[in-house]
Amino acid sequence: VGLHLARILRREGMELLIADIDAARAEAAARECGAKIVPPDEILTADCDVLAPCALGGVMNRETVPRVKARIICGSANNVLGTLEDGDALMRRDILYAPDYLVNAGGLIRGAEFYLLHRKDSWGSLERIYHRMQRVIQIAREQKISTARAADHLAETRLKCPKTYRDLPWGKT
Repeated sequence: VGLHLARILRREGMELLIADIDAARAEAAARECGAKIVPPDEILTADCDVLAPCALGGVMNRETVPRVKARIICGSANNVLGTLEDGDALMRRDILYAPDYLVNAGGLIRGAEFYLLHRKDSWGSLERIYHRMQRVIQIAREQKISTARAADHLAETRLKCPKTYRDLPWGKT
């Protein structure tokens, strides 16, 4: 996932710092994407605009959050935050956190639409991720809570709504 993201970002003209615990994989990615390699133990504190953790979960925690220099954390690793309180700490530092399950929604949506619904294109559905992230930011600002808490609130609210799938109701009715 990280390499795929690096390819997209490079194509968009971004300068990249990358880290991987596998040195050979890091070197191959750096060559392909014109990136600078940073040791894995330094990547979380690298001087960058956006930090995109794409492998290990729990990397934003009580020890790392105070040292982060990025202004945005938006990566595809599952459970980027160690705890919800780590999301609160990012908010207090004015670091925007894009919740991992919102960031990862594109892969699930595309896979479901391609394999289950046989759609050739998912852009309409994928665009909704952007709008949902905007809504998460809006809720966080209005309620003065972290984006992690705002996203959880939005997801929990949606889960409590009755739904129908192929004319079969599920959820609370």
